Amino acid sequence: TWEGRLIIAMSSMQKEEKKGAGNAIPTDKLYLLMQIAETKPRSGHSDKNPWRASVPWWYSVQPIKYQDQTQPLLKAKIRGKTYTFQDSQTSPEIKDPKQIALKRNEIKNEFLQHFRSAIWMSYRKNFSGIKSIPTIPKDYHYTSDDGWGCMIRGGQMLLANSILKHFFPDPMFSLSEIQLDKGRKITYISILWHFMDNLIGPEAAFSIGNIVEIGLKFGIKPKDWYGPSTVIQILDELNEKHSPFPGLKTVAFPEGIVYLDEVISRACEQHLEAVDPSIGKLWKNSLIVMVGARLGLDLIPPEVQERVIRLFDNRFCIGMVGGQGRGALYFVGYQDHDLIFLDPHVAQNAIAKTGDIWVDHQTYHFSQPLKLHVSKLDTCVAYAFYIRTYKEYMEFLELIIKEQTTKDSFIQVNDKKPVYEDKDIEDIQ
Repeated sequence: TWEGRLIIAMSSMQKEEKKGAGNAIPTDKLYLLMQIAETKPRSGHSDKNPWRASVPWWYSVQPIKYQDQTQPLLKAKIRGKTYTFQDSQTSPEIKDPKQIALKRNEIKNEFLQHFRSAIWMSYRKNFSGIKSIPTIPKDYHYTSDDGWGCMIRGGQMLLANSILKHFFPDPMFSLSEIQLDKGRKITYISILWHFMDNLIGPEAAFSIGNIVEIGLKFGIKPKDWYGPSTVIQILDELNEKHSPFPGLKTVAFPEGIVYLDEVISRACEQHLEAVDPSIGKLWKNSLIVMVGARLGLDLIPPEVQERVIRLFDNRFCIGMVGGQGRGALYFVGYQDHDLIFLDPHVAQNAIAKTGDIWVDHQTYHFSQPLKLHVSKLDTCVAYAFYIRTYKEYMEFLELIIKEQTTKDSFIQVNDKKPVYEDKDIEDIQ
């Protein structure tokens, strides 16, 4: 029952708190409890209701499993790394139950550190960024994106964590270590700074104000639904416009087809054919390749669900933004057929223009890993892949072409975008 889910969630979360930390539940966990409490099924509906719109997607959210006696193998994969919490199919070297428990707890803590190092973007309130842009009409001068900006925040997470990968290759970095290293701390703060809600223009290239301004050019107003493909196009345009991180380029393919000549042009800063032999010598920039995809019409077929999950095994994959019922999430990995995510649906105060972002840096990190079954996803998503060098590009290309050969692939690769003559367009019409 929904009451049972609430009690179980609260009990689980309280156990997660460290001894001596008090009884307070962190903001993100408290919000989860509120969401579960609010998702009481409507009269006449049950957990097995086939109509997804009848039951809010939060009703399907589950915590990560670290132990399950019914499963011989229990593991999870996030941001390119696999964590095996238990494996009774092999003969473990440790036989003592206490030592096994200690080892499992060690793996769990490493998993949580990895998860919590990801940048989290959430709703913000009391910001002035949108109304500070002269080209945005006064009717859209909102000071909060609570209730409408979740896909924007999901897109920001997709990009921010790709940028994080560029500067911090090791996903296991800890914030306490960064604080002790002045150079790394400055880099980390500069990444967050470019997503500040109270700043606009090149000072904060990917701020919500800048995103809304470009969104209006796309014909999308604030409080309208931003689809995943639209968001990655806007972020790509902003990166091209402001270039906040020299040596790091983006390229977006909203329709699920990766055009290699566009990838190469961004990397080499000149137009080259996909088969040009000089590409390796002319390669200059690292790349964030963002790809939109359509997974089905109304529902995702089971065979496509498998491909959605397996794409997280691609070592260049940074994550995926998608949603369910117009609620966007940022997905970083999977456990079985459940996708592990960060949720932007938490309204926090915007950091002041003159504020110390390091003081509030914990508001950019989500502490509770949650998961949603892949079948609950809407059919429109967008992935991000990070490519550091030409060598990595060749490896990525091999993997993505291999993916393309499967009958259920939803990402395709072409050398270049076809150019249609006017006559061809008339014939199509």
